Amino acid sequence: MIKAKKYLHIVIRVGQRLRHKAVVHAPAWIRPVLFSITACCVLGASMGSSDINREHRVKAAFLYNFAKFIDWPDNKSDQVFQFCIIGEESLGLAMETVAGKTVRGQVISVRRSPVYDQKSDCHLLFVSKSSGSSVKSFIDRLTRQGVVTVGEGEQFVRYGGMIGFTKKNKSNAEPGKVRVGFAINVDTARRAGVQVSSELLKLATVVESGPKL
Repeated sequence: MIKAKKYLHIVIRVGQRLRHKAVVHAPAWIRPVLFSITACCVLGASMGSSDINREHRVKAAFLYNFAKFIDWPDNKSDQVFQFCIIGEESLGLAMETVAGKTVRGQVISVRRSPVYDQKSDCHLLFVSKSSGSSVKSFIDRLTRQGVVTVGEGEQFVRYGGMIGFTKKNKSNAEPGKVRVGFAINVDTARRAGVQVSSELLKLATVVESGPKL
């Protein structure tokens, strides 16, 4: 078996030049780690603020990478790529570090709000459990408008959200240490008119839609 250290060494050595194939051809158990590390190479040292905890740094790296592995419908082909963060101040701060950079040839803009503000110009919208926003009240409408919705937990995707962060306790690790992964609802992606790369699906837990919202 190819050891994790070998892959981590490759990531450190090539940094931002690392290609997507180096991630998807790695053993399945190490892919999510490399997926977040490659984005962290772009997020860079500017994420060193003590106001940003480790979990939110990792989630910000995932959000940035999601944008590279998803194709949006033509009505979302603006010059600006809009990340929207609802709640989670620390995650919003982490995402601010990529504002002004480019992804898919578009300039990144990050909009933060404590609650959902009814705007639909987002390409990707993350809503936290702590925001107090009623997901059921807007998520289906955003899906029809081609917005990629991201939330917390596999239940989020089973009930209509597109991507949900998941957490598993690491074996042989310090208490409280968890591994962040994600689940994708492919039915929601189809309804939104977005195309999720097969490379991204290889890294995800793929689920089907549950009851309609």
